[in-house]
Amino acid sequence: MNKIILILIFVLALSGCVQQSETLKQLSSVEVREYEGEKLDSVSSFRDNSIKGVQFVDIKNYTLDITGLVENETSLDYDEVLENQKYSKVVTLHCVEGWSRNIL
Repeated sequence: MNKIILILIFVLALSGCVQQSETLKQLSSVEVREYEGEKLDSVSSFRDNSIKGVQFVDIKNYTLDITGLVENETSLDYDEVLENQKYSKVVTLHCVEGWSRNIL
């Protein structure tokens, strides 16, 4: 349950739905900092370098269209995308600016 809350808060923060200071307070209580023995970086350590600021994603009207080289084209709403999460994996994001972060 905590992973789902963390994902939702992170997505809302990225979409601009929650103010950054409020988001950081909420994250400190549910943030996962270690997963299966691997240390994870804090969400608060990510830098926002976007030119136009954090982009807004309207999750009520969001759709993910899966088209092209697939057998069955489909469209998923925001909740359906979250329902399809099948596994967790620690990955390292490498930025062209030289920083890296380990995330779940």
